[in-house]
Amino acid sequence: MCDFSVVAKNQRDYRAGEELVITQLGLHTKGTTSPSDLTTAVCLRSGACLLIPELPQRIRQDYELPDGGVSAIFMQLPNREYAHRDALVFSNGRTILMNELPIGLRLVVSQDRPGVTRQTVGATAQTVPVGFRR
Repeated sequence: MCDFSVVAKNQRDYRAGEELVITQLGLHTKGTTSPSDLTTAVCLRSGACLLIPELPQRIRQDYELPDGGVSAIFMQLPNREYAHRDALVFSNGRTILMNELPIGLRLVVSQDRPGVTRQTVGATAQTVPVGFRR
């Protein structure tokens, strides 16, 4: 179960090909919803492949991502008790918490990759808060 589904009154699973948007779902929690229904959390499962058509320049720079659309895999980070665990892992192995993504950012679910783990995405995956450079 994704972090944000816990704080949302209404929730449902995602569908392949669906467009989603980052929404504030609780006082301190962001998650995904359908652009046409911002009150129902759309729960992502580990291994969901996402396309991000437009990523803010600041995030591109901080995470060393190319211009244009980027892809990422949704994961729940292990061993983060009492902390947000939902994250996106980019193809370069860099990891960003969903809570660090800007409200209104659009994502498209491209496909499912069940069984994906942090190790299969990239052994060098790193979590870096937005605004910080490595």
